[in-house]
Amino acid sequence: MLLSVQAGCDDRVPQSLDSPPGWLDNLRPIDPHKARFGWLGDWTSQLGFEPGLVDLVSGAAGKFAQAGAMIEEISSGFDLERLWNAYAHAAE
Repeated sequence: MLLSVQAGCDDRVPQSLDSPPGWLDNLRPIDPHKARFGWLGDWTSQLGFEPGLVDLVSGAAGKFAQAGAMIEEISSGFDLERLWNAYAHAAE
């Protein structure tokens, strides 16, 4: 659903596409005990965020955990600077 909002139809862009009718008809609630989320946080302090944002999102993840979901703090295993440089060079 998030990507449908981010990449959905935009009247300012004639080439953008709208979601087909009924695309949410089969959407069903998930069992939170079967949900599993990876939490990158602030990428081991390599990324800067507005004050309070990481705590806010972490709190939301805690709500999922309280409902029974598994929240795992993970590391990407990537050096952020190398990742950014690869992205920047690929965009050239």
